[in-house]
Amino acid sequence: MRGKMLAHSRFFLFLVAALHSMSVYSSAQGASDGATSNPITNPLQIALLHWYQANRTTQFAVGTAPVAMAFDGGSLWVSNVAGANVTRIRASDGLILGNFPVGTEPWGIVFDGANVWVANNGESTLTELRGSDGTKVRTVHVRGGTYFLAFDGKNLWVTNPAGNSVTKVRVTDGAILRSFPVGTGPAGIAFDGGNVWVANEQDNTVTKLRATD
Repeated sequence: MRGKMLAHSRFFLFLVAALHSMSVYSSAQGASDGATSNPITNPLQIALLHWYQANRTTQFAVGTAPVAMAFDGGSLWVSNVAGANVTRIRASDGLILGNFPVGTEPWGIVFDGANVWVANNGESTLTELRGSDGTKVRTVHVRGGTYFLAFDGKNLWVTNPAGNSVTKVRVTDGAILRSFPVGTGPAGIAFDGGNVWVANEQDNTVTKLRATD
């Protein structure tokens, strides 16, 4: 074991020395050619390079005040909180496939495997859009506001910021199954495969709910 560690250490030192030699050679070569060179001052920083810097500046215009996104396997769906609509973008090239009206102040958005659900916090409703073309399927009224969403494979879980609760909604027909009290100002929500976790913004807590209840 000690021998392997020693061998690895020697290899690492050799690699650093080699990179340093390349830096020195690059500097000398630039000086001899009369050109300005930018030698590597710390060879270990090679591991921190970003190889696709051009992608960071790629942007696509959507609606007004985009706040959340969902991915359906081919397209992104973006909720535009100030535009009362959702923008669909083809992920492969950023092509805008459509803008679809929903409710007031759409925030959370999630894909259930077939359709897209949007939480309209301004009017405390959920809008279901058909995933294939964005056609509105139904609107579901929920008490206490509708902020963010999670999907457990069968049901939606909706945070209700005005009610300090979470509502469970069946996706097949939009039926309200039950509401659960949580902390103050519930916002973000996630499903871990067995339980639902809720971030309570105003009391600095997280609530865990059993998804089967």
